[in-house]
Amino acid sequence: MRTVIPILLFAFQLGAIAWAERGAILIWLAPQKSATADASEQAKHANARFWDALHGGRYDELPGVIEALTAAYLENPRHAETAAHVAFSHVWYATERARFDRPRATVTEHFMLA
Repeated sequence: MRTVIPILLFAFQLGAIAWAERGAILIWLAPQKSATADASEQAKHANARFWDALHGGRYDELPGVIEALTAAYLENPRHAETAAHVAFSHVWYATERARFDRPRATVTEHFMLA
């Protein structure tokens, strides 16, 4: 009985640590994602739309740009350029939040997604 209690306490502590760090453990166990340069037509269109909005300073087009980029990313999450543009679009949206008359509560989502 003296050896069972320490073993149970150790197992409980180990389980608690594993539960607390489950996100990091899942990322650690996930297979590596290798980048690809192969872009689909959807990705090419979405990335061109991103550059057009950025170079034109058309902040108001960002929700549609983010939608198009996210759809292209979901189609091929290994396309590095699309992944980077998704992140940058969210950063751009969040950093220019002063354009709104009243701050939107959902702006924090853009920081998290970036």
